Amino acid sequence: MDRRTFLLGLMGSLAAAPAIITAATSVEATPLPEVRPPTPEPVPEPASAVTEADLEDVKADWSQYWRRRERRFDRRFDRRERRFDRRF
Repeated sequence: MDRRTFLLGLMGSLAAAPAIITAATSVEATPLPEVRPPTPEPVPEPASAVTEADLEDVKADWSQYWRRRERRFDRRFDRRERRFDRRF
């Protein structure tokens, strides 16, 4: 695209922007309904508390996360090292 076409398009869009903005803001907003929506009912408390089994599951998930993260880090490090060795 040559420079003149680009500048002409840019100036045209800048000239049209105020007209578009005034057209969008001149539309009157619809009036709000007079009826309020019903209030939500309070959420009941859970019947059971967190158990040791639930906590063990969370610990297992986190340990798996760190293992995967370590393996991913090692792969990336090895890849960089191979690239470095190829270059020199």
